[in-house]
Amino acid sequence: MNSEGLYLSSYKISFRDDLNEKEEGITPEIKLIIRDVYNKVINKDKNVLDELKDLIRKYPNVPQFKHYLSTYYILNGKNLKAHKINIMTNKEHPDYLFGKLALANDFIDMKLYHKVPKLMGDIMELKNLYPERDEFHFSEVEGFLVTTIRYYIGIKNLEAAESHLAVLKDLSPDYQNLQALQKAIFAITLEKGLERWENEKRMSRTVKAKAKNVVPESKTRPQFENKIIEKLYENSFDISPDLIREILSIDRNTLIEDLHKVLYDSIARFKYFSKHTKWDNKTHNFVPHALFILTEIKSETSLQILLDLFRQDRKFIDYWFSDSTGDLCWQAIYTLGFNRLDAISDYMKEQDRDTYVRAEVSSAVAQIALHNPSRKYEIIDWYREIFNYFLQHQSDNRILDTDLTGLMICDILDLKAKELIPEIETLYQNNLINPGVSGSYTDVLEDFDKPLGYDVKNKIYNIFDKYKDNQRLEPILTDDSDDLENDELEIPQMKIKIGRNDPCPCGSGKKYKKCHGK
Repeated sequence: MNSEGLYLSSYKISFRDDLNEKEEGITPEIKLIIRDVYNKVINKDKNVLDELKDLIRKYPNVPQFKHYLSTYYILNGKNLKAHKINIMTNKEHPDYLFGKLALANDFIDMKLYHKVPKLMGDIMELKNLYPERDEFHFSEVEGFLVTTIRYYIGIKNLEAAESHLAVLKDLSPDYQNLQALQKAIFAITLEKGLERWENEKRMSRTVKAKAKNVVPESKTRPQFENKIIEKLYENSFDISPDLIREILSIDRNTLIEDLHKVLYDSIARFKYFSKHTKWDNKTHNFVPHALFILTEIKSETSLQILLDLFRQDRKFIDYWFSDSTGDLCWQAIYTLGFNRLDAISDYMKEQDRDTYVRAEVSSAVAQIALHNPSRKYEIIDWYREIFNYFLQHQSDNRILDTDLTGLMICDILDLKAKELIPEIETLYQNNLINPGVSGSYTDVLEDFDKPLGYDVKNKIYNIFDKYKDNQRLEPILTDDSDDLENDELEIPQMKIKIGRNDPCPCGSGKKYKKCHGK
């Protein structure tokens, strides 16, 4: 910033010491007095009080002396006296900006926010307040911005506070109370996020998953046609590629039959594993092993067994998949359901199915269209049918879940499937979508036209690359399942535990998993 000043919007920002001196009746003699008195006020010189009163009597048309008297009172904790001086200054010098700002800040401190626009203008713009002026001193602009930000913080207009703070940071990056303003805005962000979450919680409808009894409970491992399948109970994700090749060489029919036994074993012996064993990567990863192999050989007949896994409750899902259901299962859903959208659709309409498992199923179905553009309209029809089913059964709390519909809309946004806007609008009109997941209806319409900031297509792996990719999950799966419910997000000055399905603390109004947790 040079001494000649700079331009902001429709006016020039100046650093001239003589700006406004003529209008405020400041002579060279008075200017020297002002400098001397200012230093005494800042240093809380007790003798300056009488000196200021004498100067006000001697120079009644110079507003600075009244302003300094107010400042002296504030620095000495006499806010009521300062407020009376500010009222007087504003009344006697209605065009003196710092008098307006001092009184406006009083009203902000008193939470009398409705009185602030009467002083600073309804649109809170400096040029609008002084239309005849084309030049303002840097201190005037800085002071006006700071007061405006404090006002917007007070009335909790987050967007306006943030936009004005951005201007202040560019204009005066070294402003001494910048961090305090940032903290106050951040506090409003969290407060609004909490309010929004509480409101959404009141409006939301959540299906509580109930486990479907698909196989009898057991305490013993099943008998396999191919004994090598037992190796799946003895290996983590760093399983030998040679072992996988050997398993893949087994007769297809007996292999599929054995792998179905493995998957059903996770259900039959769930109580045994969860209550009587400690999680170990080598002994407890047989479920993904079986899924990876069935996916590799494209066993479409295995879809119903996979869906039976998904028909269990949240405890089951958390135990076997933790927070990695999508990572471990999306390609299985994609491959096994590639030609069985009818079966997947039936599953999505069932009562008592887990919200976030159904959401992962939806995401996998969207991937069919993303990887195969020729099937986009088929997938759009798939979503349309399910949405219409939800609308027809919206009174059924065992089917309709507002988080699920919001997450499905996120998938539709990835597809840029504007053809579904009529159904989406109807869902919003009937309060069947949690806006904390996908945003408001207006947000969704805007998001359809925004370019995607990330690659929406998941990478399709062969089984060996999939094992390499999923080895990164093993340190996560070693943790207790309760801890896996949360991701830790670093926030300036504080640390908060954020659940993947909690509101994102950035204030976007979206779920953490669909915002900064993406």
